[in-house]
Order: sequence, then C-alpha cells, then structure tokens
Amino acid sequence: MLQILKYMIQNILEKIPVKANLAAGILKTKKVELYKLVLILN
Repeated sequence: MLQILKYMIQNILEKIPVKANLAAGILKTKKVELYKLVLILN
C-alpha cells in the first residue's frame, strides 16, 4: 500500500512543469504531511 502511494506521489511530482517550481515546493510540504498521515493510519 505504501509503495503504491509513494509511486503515485512521485509520478505526480514528476509531471509538474518546470514553471511550477513554487507549486512543487508546496506539494513537497504536502507530501511530508501525507506521509505522516499514512504512517498514522498504518
């Protein structure tokens, strides 16, 4: 489950255009929060 989620997140981050660097930074912050949530749920 965690592997699938990690793969999905990585995929989303890779598809972000170079122009959206700021958005990528925000998403990385969200990614950390998401990992915490996943760890809590597991």
